[in-house]
Amino acid sequence: IVIAVHGYEDDKGIFIVKDYCFKDLLIPKQLSSLKEDKFFLFASGFLLSETSIIFNQLEYLFLFHNLISYTITDIDIMPGVNDPCCYMLPQQPLHPCMFPSSSKRKTTLCLANPYDFQIVFLQTSGQNLDDIYPLSTIDDRVQILENCLKLCAIAPICPDTLSCYPYVKNDPFIITDIPHVFFAGNQPKFETRPHDIQVRLICVPSFAQSNSYIVLNLRTLECFEHLTVWLELEIPSYNDSNDFCIVVQNEILDEIA
Repeated sequence: IVIAVHGYEDDKGIFIVKDYCFKDLLIPKQLSSLKEDKFFLFASGFLLSETSIIFNQLEYLFLFHNLISYTITDIDIMPGVNDPCCYMLPQQPLHPCMFPSSSKRKTTLCLANPYDFQIVFLQTSGQNLDDIYPLSTIDDRVQILENCLKLCAIAPICPDTLSCYPYVKNDPFIITDIPHVFFAGNQPKFETRPHDIQVRLICVPSFAQSNSYIVLNLRTLECFEHLTVWLELEIPSYNDSNDFCIVVQNEILDEIA
């Protein structure tokens, strides 16, 4: 963390801080302008193993297409704190064998956590905010996310209270290229705000708790929360994944009708 401190040393040899400032953030590289709206969907915290839903199936994500007017083309999958992968940050991508059907699609990618996507997106699964929040007096989690951006540090508490791999020469948690969108998943509720330097900050809520996901307009960087109704239905457990998808879809159509 780069910080400048102004103060003086008293008679007891203690440095008294009068003022301080952090490094100014650079404006993100300008994106190529879009002539039409294109959307990016954020969803996190499915807790599949805790809801009797077959773990290795992400096909039900495509059921969103029956509820909204957006066509889902690419899916990026990041690990979280409860997923079967390494606990320490940065978490390595989940193995494709966990998604035997979805991984066959070239548009389904398993990513590391945290991960930056072509400088446009900087994304985490939320461990950085979850670890800072109990130690902070700030109640607004999107403010904590903004502070991480100001400090140019994805996880300033690593490795003190949040486990991470030991690095000697390079720190992967330092933000060197300012993103256009900085978000954290698995949060208690949806929060967002634009930063002064044209960065969209987003706290993505846990899908299992909120039944919602976030839609971002790539042209305007405006975003909103989209609530779903079908996960509130009582869905029995099925051994066959195809039967599961068919039954869920039928119950959705019945509910909408």
